[in-house]
Formats: sequence, structure tokens, C-alpha cells
Amino acid sequence: MQVEKTRIAALLTCHNRRETTLRCLRDLQSQTGTHARIEIFLVDDGSSDGTSASVSENFPSVHLIQGDGSLYWTGGMRLAMQAAYPRAFEFFLWLNDDTKLYADAVQGLMNTYRELSSNYDTPIIVVGSICDPDSGELTYGGSVRTNRWHPLRFRHMPPTAEPQRCDVFNGNCVLIPHEAVEIVGNLHPKLTHAAGDYEYALRANKRNVTTWIAPGFVGECAKNSLRNTWKDSSVPLLQRYKMIFGVKGQPPGPRLIYYSKHGGPFWFALYPLVYLRPVADFLKKMFFRQKI
Repeated sequence: MQVEKTRIAALLTCHNRRETTLRCLRDLQSQTGTHARIEIFLVDDGSSDGTSASVSENFPSVHLIQGDGSLYWTGGMRLAMQAAYPRAFEFFLWLNDDTKLYADAVQGLMNTYRELSSNYDTPIIVVGSICDPDSGELTYGGSVRTNRWHPLRFRHMPPTAEPQRCDVFNGNCVLIPHEAVEIVGNLHPKLTHAAGDYEYALRANKRNVTTWIAPGFVGECAKNSLRNTWKDSSVPLLQRYKMIFGVKGQPPGPRLIYYSKHGGPFWFALYPLVYLRPVADFLKKMFFRQKI
């Protein structure tokens, strides 16, 4: 008697990195050791480099969803989840297309889920840890709180040989069971790019859906460079403020939602601190120059 395969919806969003996206799709289709059928839902958020055409040609089974370039990460993943959810998948796999997935990654996440589910009654989300391809050090994965007065301060937890609880996670590679999505829902509709994954994890834990880091690493991805971003203190002050208020920085509206929901009783005092950082860096540099 043939055993029915577990159905997993892999959710991705992309923009103008065709070869990276194609490589990720190949990695997904090359997963080994897993008794699962993986269907891919890919949001192409307005790519102009021929990504959609290449995906259609090389991976015709992929559910390709078009965006207009305004979705970014959280918006794209929300749209992918929206498309996949009505099809009654047993699991949803969040995956960044710049993650080089190991061949046994999905099987490792599934094994961790089954182990934890046999020991705990709560719905369980399993987080895959990603390492730097050169150093082997952790770049993305699960994190835990570090400050009782600032509940939105976290530090990454390197994977060990056993599953570990975490408070938040990066959305690079995350396995979410259908029962958890029924409780937590989709990504927040008012968030566009930053904090979408952290907000989802915090909302999950508040609703008794626990989040766990799987043992070992599931793939590779270099950490995003801070150079020429709003965090780069060498960038002129006005340019830094332009970037910090942009979609990929810390736009006030989405940040207000994130902090007011999850920042604790003193969120209103913590919320504006990030906007003081460029000025603080500028004054520090000026003071240092004067002392010299």
C-alpha cells in the first residue's frame, strides 16, 4: 500500500537576481531523504531581469505570482502564503532565494518537527540555521531576548546537537505547520519589509505556538553587508536619514506597529531611539576629530 506523501508549500519572493533564484529552485527540487511533495509558490516582485521567463521555462510546475515591485520581503511572502493557504498543505516552508539549501535540509526540519511534536502538545514552528559559506559562522536563524527592559533586543543562538527554544527568527528557512498558521495567520498586513519575520514569531509565541531552532545548519548564506546602508556611519548624515525612513530602513509607520504590539510597557520610549543613532554617530565623529 502506497503511503501518501506529506505536502509542503515552499514560499519564496524574489526581485532581480535570476541566477540566485534559479539555483534556489534547483536546491528545492534536489531535496533528499524526505517523504514529501514540495510545491513551490514564488512571488516575482517586479523583476526586470527575465526571472519570470526563466522560471517558467525551467520550472514549469512552480506557481509563479507577479508583484509590481512594491511588495518587498514581507509583502511578497504574505502574498505567497495567501496563494498557498487555501490548498490545504500540511506545512509551509519559508525560504529566502539567496539561501544555498543543503540536500537534507527539509528532511532535517521535518525530523525535528516530528521529534518535538511527540513530546509537546503545542503547535511547533521549526527554524533552520544558516551559516556563512566561508567562515561557517551563524548568519541567520533563531534568536532569544537579551534585555528585560527592552523586549525587542535579541541575540542569535547558534545551533547545537539538540533543538532549542527561541523567541524570534529570521525568515530565511522556517518550517511552519498548517495548524500553526490557523492560529497565527499570515504575515502582518501593515509591514512591508523589515520585522515581518520577527513580528510573526512574537505573535506565534503569544498564542502558544512555540518556536524551535533545529539542530545543525540547513544551508549557507553570507550576511547582508551594512556598507552603504543607514547603519553605515561613513554615509553622510542626511543620506542616512533618507535611508532610515525608506522601506528597507526603519520606516516610522511599520516600526510603530511593531513596537506598540511587542515592545512592552515602555515601547513609546524605545520606539524613537533608532532615529537618534545617526545623530549620535555624527556627534561622536565630530568630537573625535576635535580631540585630534
